[in-house]
Amino acid sequence: MRYAAPSSRAAAPLALALSLLPSFAYAHVGVGATAGWAAGLSHPLSGLDHVCAAMGVGLLAARSDDRRVWLLPSTFVLAMAVGMVLASRGVAFPLAAGGVTLSVAALGLMVSCAAAIAVPHLAQVAIVAAFALCHGHVHGTEIPYGNPGVAYGAGLVIATALLHATGIVIGRLPAHHRGISLAHVVGVAMTLYGLQLLAG
Repeated sequence: MRYAAPSSRAAAPLALALSLLPSFAYAHVGVGATAGWAAGLSHPLSGLDHVCAAMGVGLLAARSDDRRVWLLPSTFVLAMAVGMVLASRGVAFPLAAGGVTLSVAALGLMVSCAAAIAVPHLAQVAIVAAFALCHGHVHGTEIPYGNPGVAYGAGLVIATALLHATGIVIGRLPAHHRGISLAHVVGVAMTLYGLQLLAG
């Protein structure tokens, strides 16, 4: 707990900077092309909600041993794909948009408190799957009617996997100033930013 206060101060400017980028706050706004693998590759990178959630999963995964490091990312990608399929079949999921917003704060909190609060691995898998289902469903509703969306979905999966990998790399960096890790600072910033999204 000794390092929580300084890391929160370090993360506050980052969270403030994120909140000052409203045009990039949401990937799920139906803006831009939503067909083809290139569109799927670039679309999630245009919204901080998906970027934060996917990186948060990578940060959590980084705390696992090498045998299980890809379990959470694989769960996210699979559940996201299921959500996209459900959306393409017209299955309604009214809570999806709220789940996307909540995922930023919740995953950020799990990352920032990982050293103090041990969430069982199975519970992490369930939480990640639920949030990924929301992300996939909202992305799936953006695919134009009549477009199978396979190429778009493939691009989305690739972009998300790259964000997971980035989170894993950051999460495995050694701690620096006063034992504070970059992963912890990013987690606190995600939490503050997610709370700002929920409040807005």
